[in-house]
Amino acid sequence: MIAHQLCRPVWARWLETARLAGRLDLPDPAVAQMVQWIPPRWDWVDPLKDIQAQVLAMEAGITSRRKVVEATGYDVEEVDRENATDTARAEGLGLRYRTSPGETQGARATPATRPDPGDGSADDSGDDIDAAATDRATNQE
Repeated sequence: MIAHQLCRPVWARWLETARLAGRLDLPDPAVAQMVQWIPPRWDWVDPLKDIQAQVLAMEAGITSRRKVVEATGYDVEEVDRENATDTARAEGLGLRYRTSPGETQGARATPATRPDPGDGSADDSGDDIDAAATDRATNQE
């Protein structure tokens, strides 16, 4: 709301004034009018579920990573530069972390599904008993 009512008119007036005063030389002033305003993000009650929903939306192709990053109030190019710098520094120092930027960072909203031991899709490696015990433990949580 502020971007439409305040920021855009102020930006347009500033551009026009700077151009008329000869302080800004633009080959196409219309291009400079196209500005993307990224407002700060509002925090939600359950930020973990919010992030999980965003990750699922990206994985499903419903939204882009750019939109998710911008919804947090950050510039995606700046975040990407920082991630690239951090990754290069960590690799140069021989550091290894559990995840790296660009991977889904463990924010899964639903657990990975396991085959049902009774449907015949499990292999004969003897893991059926372990999987069934794990499923029971998961269901009790």
